[in-house]
Amino acid sequence: MANVEVPAAPHFLPKSQRSNWTKTYAQAFKQAQTDFPDDLSAQRAAALREANRMLRVPEPESYEAAMKLESWQVLKRDVVAIDNDASEFPKGSEVLKLVTADGKKFTFAVPPPPPPPPTKPAA
Repeated sequence: MANVEVPAAPHFLPKSQRSNWTKTYAQAFKQAQTDFPDDLSAQRAAALREANRMLRVPEPESYEAAMKLESWQVLKRDVVAIDNDASEFPKGSEVLKLVTADGKKFTFAVPPPPPPPPTKPAA
């Protein structure tokens, strides 16, 4: 069996997650050596697939859920104004455009700000 050459973990992962990714890759590679003897390409592919499972991001169902994702789970999170009629959102509204670490894209309407608290009349 060959030694395990672990590639660098994805740069956007926090250090604690990089360590976990590296351990998972090494363990999966060792198992793949048994599953695919004499096929280094299949061994590397199996190990990479297993390590990258941790990059899967739960699909957010709402703006609030999208904003709660950890920073390493998000590649892009931008609020943009809708300035045309071709969108499913009303012209002039704001939407959150989100791209997760696993490459999935989402768009959510930005909720309106809460109304200001009522002012007390001067006594």
